[in-house]
Amino acid sequence: MNDRAFAYFAQLFRYDELIRDNNDLLLTLKEKALKTTSSLSRASVQNSGSHRQMADTVDAYADLEQDILSDTAAFYRLIREMRDVIAKIPDPELRIVLERRFLLGLTVPEIASGLGFSATKVRRLLNAALDAAEIPEDFACSGSDAFSL
Repeated sequence: MNDRAFAYFAQLFRYDELIRDNNDLLLTLKEKALKTTSSLSRASVQNSGSHRQMADTVDAYADLEQDILSDTAAFYRLIREMRDVIAKIPDPELRIVLERRFLLGLTVPEIASGLGFSATKVRRLLNAALDAAEIPEDFACSGSDAFSL
């Protein structure tokens, strides 16, 4: 298997996980803000600690929201780039398994079932597709990857 190509395509999984985690954190901050505002409405105006807590929560929420927007934009740019990389692979079977595995996030058994192939054949096609993919030269592969085919 082409480790550099695998790391390139696996970026989508990392972005997806990061965006999901940040969205979960955003919901937590929203709940915290709601609790803080309800305590503010019951507290006296002189309680500056509650006001500071609310301001900090709002700042964290805004910063995280901006991070999510930035990560989402990078995610979609990467998808467009990967579609171009996949489109250059001449064999349609190789293109299909790469699209289903990385762009759609399907598992090997799901791909095999959908195409009527064995899981072994899908793994073989994925390895061949990764070898056939022309990864952009500016992609820097960093270390080992926790994801698998």
